[in-house]
Order: sequence, then structure tokens, then C-alpha cells
Amino acid sequence: MTHYWFENTGSADPNVCWDASKAVLRGSFRASMSIIRQNDRASREFAKSRVKEAKNQLILAPGAETYENWALARRSHELELVRRAKRREIISRQRSFEFGNKCSKLLVYMLRSNDTVTAIPRILSASGTFYTSSVDIAREFFSFYTDLYTSKSDNCASSIFAFLDRLDLPSLDNAARDALDLPISETEIIMAIDSFKKGLTPLAWLPGNVLRPQPHTDTGISQQPCGGCDPVFRNGKETRNKLLLISFDGFRWDYDQDVDTPLLDYLAEIGVKAKYITPPFVTMTSPSHFTTITGRWVEDHGVIHNLMHNPETQLKIPYRETQNMSEWWDNGVLPLWITAQNQGLKTGSLYFPGGNANYSGKTVYKAFAEYRNHPKNDEQDWRDSIDRVMKWFTDDGLEFVTLYFGEPDSTGHIYGPETEERKKIIQQIDRTVGYLLNAIENNNLKEHLNVIISSDHGMTTVKKEPNVEEEILLAKYITFKDLVKFDILDYGGSGMILPKEGKEDELYQKLKGAHPHLNIYRKGEFPERFHYSKHDRILPLLLYGDLGYSVNGRFILYVNKGDHGFDNSEMDMKMIFRAFGPDFKENYIAEPFDSIHIYPLMCKLLGITPEPHNGSLAVTQDMIGKQEVVEEKPDNKKSDAVFIAGIALSVMAGVLVLVFLIYVPYVSVKRSKRQRNDDTALETIRKDEQPQTSF
Repeated sequence: MTHYWFENTGSADPNVCWDASKAVLRGSFRASMSIIRQNDRASREFAKSRVKEAKNQLILAPGAETYENWALARRSHELELVRRAKRREIISRQRSFEFGNKCSKLLVYMLRSNDTVTAIPRILSASGTFYTSSVDIAREFFSFYTDLYTSKSDNCASSIFAFLDRLDLPSLDNAARDALDLPISETEIIMAIDSFKKGLTPLAWLPGNVLRPQPHTDTGISQQPCGGCDPVFRNGKETRNKLLLISFDGFRWDYDQDVDTPLLDYLAEIGVKAKYITPPFVTMTSPSHFTTITGRWVEDHGVIHNLMHNPETQLKIPYRETQNMSEWWDNGVLPLWITAQNQGLKTGSLYFPGGNANYSGKTVYKAFAEYRNHPKNDEQDWRDSIDRVMKWFTDDGLEFVTLYFGEPDSTGHIYGPETEERKKIIQQIDRTVGYLLNAIENNNLKEHLNVIISSDHGMTTVKKEPNVEEEILLAKYITFKDLVKFDILDYGGSGMILPKEGKEDELYQKLKGAHPHLNIYRKGEFPERFHYSKHDRILPLLLYGDLGYSVNGRFILYVNKGDHGFDNSEMDMKMIFRAFGPDFKENYIAEPFDSIHIYPLMCKLLGITPEPHNGSLAVTQDMIGKQEVVEEKPDNKKSDAVFIAGIALSVMAGVLVLVFLIYVPYVSVKRSKRQRNDDTALETIRKDEQPQTSF
């Protein structure tokens, strides 16, 4: 890091850079010492060993007052350092470097940047790891600097440059970018370490007097009202209520039918319940959730699997780490968070798949991805998440939030869907629904918040020997080293294969009909009803097993008792749907529908113009209450014309009435006068007709 600062800050004196480096080390040392004083025995032993190792390597040698002195001390221990380096695992070493880089850049970025809201997601996106305790942070922080100062400075600089290349900082102006390259001051590092000692999470590291935090702004966000999608009307008045979308991973459509769930039943009374909804294929967490939030089929939005993968490099990144990889999610299709923000709304995502990514330079206003070892079934953690979301609505002014829970999927995998353990987790979900209802009431959101509760797929029992005659094992029928270049197998009920060059036909023929419950297709022949095969990421050969038959590759190591990924037409893959709030009907049972139709419903509730999608509002329109059905807004020009015409007609009618009132008496009087004149004339005639006599 000294070398990096020397090369990039314009300092002609390496000792100036060395002084800055020592300040960072002092902060790291303080962090480890705080562990020794405050934390459990295992943490203390870990910290002691690190401190001892650091001193042995002269990293914190008191006599190294200059860079040259330190370099001499370092060279005297080169042989010892080489021996120690060989013992270290490469992966853990890389992680230490990566996290250390993250910490140092985090301090600089956070302490000198005004864009504090999006900094954490960007840093995490680059590192792929989230730490929640000061113990974890201090361990990795110290480990990194231990490795850093026992390695060649050129390698250190390369590591830092590689990390910086992965950071996406589009909103920083030139001054902020220049500030990132300045050395870290001792004051800054001490303030950060003081936060370590208090056990604060990374989001609380940031002292206000240094950070100058400002509200999140994005000059690219339109603040103009949306057009083309009218908000809901209630009693003739426009309303735009807030919306909360909750997903319980792996909640099969019938899970509440063999368990007492009074609160889920209550939701059906006060709102909408669908008989079931159908997820997209492939029935996995990331693809299905992204279909819900975009309204697009999987072959359109491109998130084709839980694993981010690259056939050319043989890269496979697990589900949790993939949540922080924007390149897997950002494929030109905008999720609802970004669409809503572009139309002036504030949005948030708590653990929802895809919510932590960067979409064409834009991030969700408030977003958190699941961290490593995030608890799946901790009921208190669930309640804390609900409280956080309620605060987002009430204190931060968010209008659309997505919330994800990892159950009952995890329990279904471990124990199977037809077990007592699964029933218990459903009862826990039911209690959580009760907590949600109370939280909505306590935060005065009952009349202002619509809630949709859904899932991503169902779950079925895995068929294993000896309960079935034979499981699917592709190695029985093909030789992988001869025919397969890359594969995504051993991941539930489906898989993909990239054959070696010129081997596709041979591989296809050997697998076709190899097992009575294995289905294999060429990419171009995959059934159209799946809406899955047309994306470039799809490999040439697609496989899926009949319900319950996992697609195993080289070995059968699959230990899950329940799984998904199967044909989405199977009833075991269907999932739940509940909705309630001021804009929904009460006690309404909806017919089954595909999950792509949730997207246009959400756009309607939020009053925003949707992006192009595969869903249809006609499927879900009837869920909206009669008093809230959107009425077509009259055109202003037409309204003015009608108004003027109404006035003209009224005037004409008034004139006619006035004429009538004057004319009728006039005619009546004239007739009476004429009648009198006629009578007088008649009398005169009669007198003239009498005979005349003379006197």
C-alpha cells in the first residue's frame, strides 16, 4: 500500500506514504487489541496469535521509523516469510487481501464522499462478502495488513488496482474521485477503530462530522409524475398507497392445509387468496424472483440459474455470492425498483434476490443482500426485518419495498416437505404474519399500505434408492472427460451441459432414453411452454428429471430430502399468493395464474408506467376493490368543451322557459280580447238583420 500511495498520490517522499501506512497499521492493531479485551476466549486467542505473528514479522517494529528501515527489516526475514506463505491457503489469502482492500477503500470512500447511501452496496458488490460484527471486521482487517506487509509491494498495488477496477462509482464528481486517492489520515482510521470497539456494524462506522452525510439523490431520476398508468381511485379521489412485496422462499401452495394457520386464514378473509400461482421454469429462487420483479420470462431477463457461471472460465459462483454480482442481473431488463425510482418513487429491498445489483449505473435506494451465514429460521431476525421495513416506510418515506425470507425452503430441503419440521416452520411463518399485522397497525399504515405475500416455487420429496429402482446418474451413460466441456448439474431437478466441440450429437444420443425419468432436449427443441431456451446463457443441452428425480452428474452426493427445479406444471412446484390492504377486495378467491402477472398488478397499485413485460393486468384486475377500480381520467379539452356546451344548453333552456312564460299569458289575453270583439260584431249583425218600419 505504501508503494501504491507513492505511485499514485504524487508524493516525492516515500516516508510520507510510509507514515500514512503506519497509521492504518496502528488502527488495525487497536482493533485486534480490542478483541483481546472485550470478546470471547476464542476471539482473544485468535487476536493474540495475530498480534504475535505481526510482531515476529516486524510489521509493527518500533524501530522502523522510516520506509527504508522497515524495508531492511523485511528483507532480513524473507526466508521466514516465504516458508510461512507456503503454509497459507491461496483462497484465504485472496479473501484477506480483498477484504482489506475493501476496508481501506471503504474508509476513504465513506469519509470523503457525499454519496454515502450507495457506497456500502458498491463496496459489497466488489467484495462479495458482508460482515456484521466488529469481531469479523477486525479479524479480516488485521489479517489483510499482515499479508500486505509480508508481500511484494508490486503485488499489493496490483491487488488494490484490481479491487478498484471492480468498484462502480458513477455518481462521484472529479473532486470526490481525487479524494479517494489521498492517504488515509490517522484521525480517520482512529474514528473507524473507535466504532469497531463499540461493536457497530459497517453502516454505523460513519461519523457525521466527517462524512457530511446528505440525502440520496440521483440526477438521472425523473421527478415528474408518471403517465400512462393511472393510480387507483377511491371514492372519486386519486390515491397512491405504499406497497410491500413479501416472499417466503419455497412456500408450496398447500403448505397451510395440514397446519393450523389462523393468521394466514385471516389474510384470506380481509384480502385476496389465489388458489395457487405457477412459477416460471426453471423453478429456482433467483430466476423466479426476477420474473416476479420484472414481469418477464426467464429467457427474456437472463437470470437463468441460481449460480452465476461462465463456461469458458469454468467459473461457478454460489447463490449467496451471486446476489452481489451485478453482471449476472443487469441484462437490459429493469426491475420494478428502478422503474419506480425513475418515476419519482423511493424503493427498498431487504434480502430480495436481485435487489443488491447495479442496473445501468442505478441502484435501489435502500438495499441489503443476505450476508454469509445469514440465519434462515431465526424468528427474532424475521421480526427485526419487519421492523426495519416499517421504519423505511414511516421514517424514510419509501413507497415500494421487497422483503425476502429464506423459509420454508431451507427446512423443506433438509427435512423434506412432508415432515413435522416443515409444519413447525409454517406455524412460525403464521406467527410472523401476526407480527406483521401488528406492526402495520402500530405504525399507522393500515389505511396506506398494500401487502402482497408470495413465493418463488414449491417443493417435492426427492426420490432416492431404495425407494425407487434407480436414481439418475449421468456418469453411468457418458464419460465426462471425453464429451463434456462444462456443466451445471447436481442442482436439483434440472441441469445444462456444454459438450466438447463436435460431441453434441454423440452426447445427446447417449443420454436420450438412458433413464425412464430423464428428459433431454437440444436448446432449439426445448418446449416453448417453458419460455426458457432462447437466451444466450442457455447451454446447448437441457435436462430435467420427472418430479422427484434429481439430475446427478458424476456422483450422487445430493443429501437434500426435498427439492425443486422440476417442471413448473407439476402441482408440487406451485406456490402461494395472498394480498391485502386498502386497494384489495376482501374475502376474494382468485383463480390460478402465472407469477408474471404480479408485475403489472404492482405497477397498477403504485400508479407507475410499467416496462415491457409478459404479464397482463386483466388477469389480476378483479382483485382490486370495486370502490378502488381505476376510472378513466377525462381529457381536459373534452371536459372544457362539454362544460361550455352544458352552459350554452342551460342558457338556451332558460331563454325558452322565459319565452314560454311570456308567450302563454300574452296569447291568452289576446284570445280573450278577440273573443269579446267577435261577440260585439255578432250582436251588431243580428240587429241589422231585423225588419225596418216607418213611423
